[in-house]
Amino acid sequence: MSYQEDSIDWQDVQYIDEWLDSKVSPAYQEQPLAQDWARLSKVSEELGEAIQEFIGLTGQNPRKGVTSSEPQFLEEVADTLITALLCMQHFTKDTWVTREIIRSRIERTAKRARASVNDVRPPDSEHGLHP
Repeated sequence: MSYQEDSIDWQDVQYIDEWLDSKVSPAYQEQPLAQDWARLSKVSEELGEAIQEFIGLTGQNPRKGVTSSEPQFLEEVADTLITALLCMQHFTKDTWVTREIIRSRIERTAKRARASVNDVRPPDSEHGLHP
């Protein structure tokens, strides 16, 4: 099965994953489960940074006002995405498998979105919402 070229350099993904594994402290190398948890937890940390930038972008904190910009916010969202990708790669250790999981999930979500656009069911009479 062949795929169109995509913009992700999967050799870079593999290289970064291997680099992260090799550069962790000895405590993580001696306890692989700790490294697994660290990779997963890092996704939440990056998401927290994206949320912080969004708060700064929208001026949600009246004491601080607007402290961020859209490019800063989007860079943090990108960091979250990259960290999640590297978390997946850490567990699969196979860029083809990682890529296929992502591709499959995007395809599945797109099918749901297309079905939703074409959904002409009447609203739920009690709540006025689609089921």
